[in-house]
Amino acid sequence: MLDSNTNIILFFHEPGTCGDAVLKILNDATLDGKQLVTTHDFLLNRDGRSDPELKKEYANLLGSVREPRHSHLWEDMTIIRRWMDHAKSRDQILIMRLCEHWQSVSNIQKAIENSFTITMGIPDNMHQCVLKNRHKTTQDIPFFNDENFEKLRRKDKSKALGFLYTKMLKSGEGVHFDHKVRNFKEVDYLCDIESLHTNNFVDVLSADLGLEIGIDGKAYHNEWLSQQSPLYKFNLFTNNKFKECFGYNSKAPVSDQTFELTWLDKSFLLYYQKFHNLPNIPISNTTIDVINYFQKL
Repeated sequence: MLDSNTNIILFFHEPGTCGDAVLKILNDATLDGKQLVTTHDFLLNRDGRSDPELKKEYANLLGSVREPRHSHLWEDMTIIRRWMDHAKSRDQILIMRLCEHWQSVSNIQKAIENSFTITMGIPDNMHQCVLKNRHKTTQDIPFFNDENFEKLRRKDKSKALGFLYTKMLKSGEGVHFDHKVRNFKEVDYLCDIESLHTNNFVDVLSADLGLEIGIDGKAYHNEWLSQQSPLYKFNLFTNNKFKECFGYNSKAPVSDQTFELTWLDKSFLLYYQKFHNLPNIPISNTTIDVINYFQKL
């Protein structure tokens, strides 16, 4: 649990693990009267992703550094201490958004006393969720050397994503999630991605860390959750093949609802069929189509 003597909170997460949503929820939370503040602000886009932007007050403290790339900035202890001292001068506890290299976390831990490290806990059954989150929008995809993809991207971006991910899965890319945390003994708190996809996440996070999370944090979580895939907000079926194909959230409420599959979902289904040498499914537009298919095998 956090305590008010904490000098800095290091929040390390990888693309697709929903860490930016948690950072937004933690921003402006209070701990024994002290406010928690993040280095970044986050806006929820139409794809259900939290887009980060370095806050102006912290950008102004960069000095001669004009293009703060993660791989460079997090190695500059002068800037990190400057940011931390800025927050402490306001009786705040700074939360640093860290990505890319776990070694940066280790280095900061050694340099600054009383740090507290958080990362996302990703069980195997949520790996598909993370992998699909990394490719929710073609805006993140630079020019892809495939004429069919580029043509499709101009006509239907969601289909283009499905096409792209099918090729990635076929090549072996994007099939497995590889956690970049190199030493979990250096982690003080694992933020559970399964709980994040449930309605009671804010209560869990508050209790675990001893925080008071305000109305804005709760509202943001509700809005964020409304835009996430139903495959991970609900526990839909007990069929093992369905769970192996798409992954599942063991902490989500059970539901018998039927949902439309996205093109990324269909990519995983196609990969699962080919990997297990299963016959093609003639219609796969909804979750019930897929479950009926698996039950007939």
